[in-house]
Amino acid sequence: MDDAQVSMLAEAITMYPHLWKVCEKFSKRFQGWMLKTLADMLLFLRNESPVSVTPQQEKKFHRLCDEAIQLGFDRSWVDRMRQRVIVKVPEVEHALARLDELLKRHDQLTRELHEIKSEANNLNDFIASQNKCFDFL
Repeated sequence: MDDAQVSMLAEAITMYPHLWKVCEKFSKRFQGWMLKTLADMLLFLRNESPVSVTPQQEKKFHRLCDEAIQLGFDRSWVDRMRQRVIVKVPEVEHALARLDELLKRHDQLTRELHEIKSEANNLNDFIASQNKCFDFL
């Protein structure tokens, strides 16, 4: 593992001390395997987002989660990490469509507001001109 992975593991173990408690009762070789699996999971979580995950990557992550459980990591913790990755494409697509609708509506309302302000300024100028005295020049 490189320094970045070791640092990430240290950060995760600080946040979730139970991860190390599972590892410490095994041999160094087995600990290495456990920590490498954990590092691969954490690296995935750190580098990917719901819109960047491909179906193949998602399957690979789920296999890592299954391996982590088989290695002895807490199932509920692994499942919480797994839930972060379950890609909900229809929900994302719905959110994007709704956002597009709202942005179009915003543009329309902005144009209408500009037209109202322009008409109000014209009417205000007309009314102000009616209060001016006639001038001979």
